[in-house]
Amino acid sequence: RAEEDEEATWPDFAFAQLEQIHAEGWQSMPWKDNYTLLHWAGKHNMPHLCARLMWHGADPDVKDSIGKSAMDYAIESGALEAAAQLRAGKARRGGRGSHSADASRSLRGGSLDGSLGSLAARSEGFA
Repeated sequence: RAEEDEEATWPDFAFAQLEQIHAEGWQSMPWKDNYTLLHWAGKHNMPHLCARLMWHGADPDVKDSIGKSAMDYAIESGALEAAAQLRAGKARRGGRGSHSADASRSLRGGSLDGSLGSLAARSEGFA
């Protein structure tokens, strides 16, 4: 399974943080500079980890201390699968989150579709 294959690549710190999230809840987690495990998972193209974190309450719209969301990191690094999962998470949340108006406009306006489409086009031919 794809999820099991991806999980085999997760670093130890991800498992440790997941255990803590499960025991204490997402909201109790102390994130340095507001850079969460969801930001990391987006950047490193870990769509199943993104899904699990959002299930636990991670908000895909939360920005870190330099103003970037998990989606921003996913798009910048060409992480298409993670970006798609983050987008789906936004849709499931119904645009709720710290930047819900921006997220809703982005989803309705197609700007996110354009970003993902251009990333897909640029990544053709690369392994």
